[in-house]
Amino acid sequence: MCAAPDLYFDAVSRVEIPRWSQGRVALLGDAASCLSLFGEGSSLAVAGAYELAQALSASPHDHGLAFGRYEAAHRARVAPKLRNFGLMASLLVPRSRPGLTVRDLALRVLTRGRDKKW
Repeated sequence: MCAAPDLYFDAVSRVEIPRWSQGRVALLGDAASCLSLFGEGSSLAVAGAYELAQALSASPHDHGLAFGRYEAAHRARVAPKLRNFGLMASLLVPRSRPGLTVRDLALRVLTRGRDKKW
């Protein structure tokens, strides 16, 4: 496999789950709402932690109610960003050789003339 000149393997996937909590456990950060194609993962993780803290503070004796409030608030924040996830994933990680060619050509055009040193 390592010797193959044309090996390409990459995947972008997302698992959708109906609830981010069960019992006394709640998912936060990428475990709940991963959007790391273009960053924002850390920002959303901090925002989600803040929303969970607010919800727990408002309902300190009812974690189930707090988890529901957290999830409703955080899903509302994440939902608009998720709408474009599939499109961006297909552009960044195409499933076919023609798709790879188009992506690579577009990147060359967009970065032409820029300093390529990091």
